[in-house]
This record gives sequence, C-alpha cells and structure tokens, in this order.
Amino acid sequence: MSTITRLGKPIKTLDGLKEPSCAWFPDSKKFILSSMDREISIHNLQGIELETIGGAGDRVFHIALSKDGSRLVCTTTEYSILIFDMRRTTHFVEIKHDKRITSFSLSNDPHGRFALLNVAGKPPTSSAQRVNVEGEIHLWDLDRERLVRKYVGHKQSRFIVRSAFGGVGPAPCTYVVSGSEDCQIYIWRRADGALCEIISGHSGVVTDVSWNPKIHMFCNRQ
Repeated sequence: MSTITRLGKPIKTLDGLKEPSCAWFPDSKKFILSSMDREISIHNLQGIELETIGGAGDRVFHIALSKDGSRLVCTTTEYSILIFDMRRTTHFVEIKHDKRITSFSLSNDPHGRFALLNVAGKPPTSSAQRVNVEGEIHLWDLDRERLVRKYVGHKQSRFIVRSAFGGVGPAPCTYVVSGSEDCQIYIWRRADGALCEIISGHSGVVTDVSWNPKIHMFCNRQ
C-alpha cells in the first residue's frame, strides 16, 4: 500500500502494492512506484497510473531517479542493478552483483552517474558475532557499468544500513558516509577509499545518514 499526502492529510491510497519503493520526478508532478510483485509504474498527483515499465523480471527492492529524471535505477532481490533510460523506458541495462544489496543512493550530478551500494556481510552464526561482521559499500560508475571502489570497516549483516555522498561547494561528493551496526558512523574519502573518521556516541544501530548539501553537517537515524 502507498499513500499520497498533502500537509499530513491523506489524498489517495494505492492498494495492492507489496512493499513499495517510490521516487518523485524532478517536476514534482509525477512519481514512480515499484513493488515486490515485479511491477514498476508511473502515477500523477491524483494517483492515476500513467504508464507501466516492463522488463524488471525480478522483484524490485529499491528505486531512485536521477536529478534530471533521465535515469531510473533499481535494485532487486536477485542481487541485480537495473538501469532504465527514462527517455526510452523499454530500454534498460542489468548489472549482476554477487552479494545482497540492502540499499543504494545516487550521486548529485544531474544524470546520477555514480551509485553507492550498501552490501551486507554474511549473517553470523551466533549472536556474539553479530556486531563484528563487516559490510561493504561499493561505488559503481553506471555510465561505464563498472565497479570503481569499495569502502570497508563498518559493520552490517542483519539490518538495512544506508550510506550517502558527502561534501559541499564545488565538490559535493568528496566523502562517503555510512551508518553501522556497531552504533557508529564511518566517513571515507571517496577518491581513494581511506577511512577518515569513526564517530561514536550512539546507543543503537545507525541505519541512515544524510549530508547537508550547503554546510559541513549531516544528520542520522538510529
């Protein structure tokens, strides 16, 4: 189920969607929905379905649109990255991945050339090992369809943990920042993967981070 709201009041509820993910188009007049039943659809502000995008095949777990709306990126339950050209929605590229992708984010450039993928480590066999399982963050160049770099050190095996690009001014993607299951925040240099900082102080798993695009500040969620 997905609900459209304005000022906190529901406008329209779309039933029948299984664990949907959604994203807005740049003009804010349309949004796109995915569902675990393999369907991707475009809707207007009244919730009316305008178009269905075929070809996904696998169950779609998460979606994101580039800033200019020209590229749709999806991850699936079958460890794949799907890249749709929104100017030709029947055309897409599939990149097979070898590990479970729990979340991803696109770079801030208009076309969303780069993607950060959080990849979970192998689930531990005992509860004592849970906070010691390292995850990975993979930086992909979607234009060239290749893995550029890996960022390691943080912990992830059981929860959905998200990462983000960080930095301000002329270089808004200078850093990579991520939450972690060991209750800390990790910051790497994007260019070479060097771990710059580990920030402590949280009492629970840090699942999400967001870097302020105007000043050197970020918020997080646990």
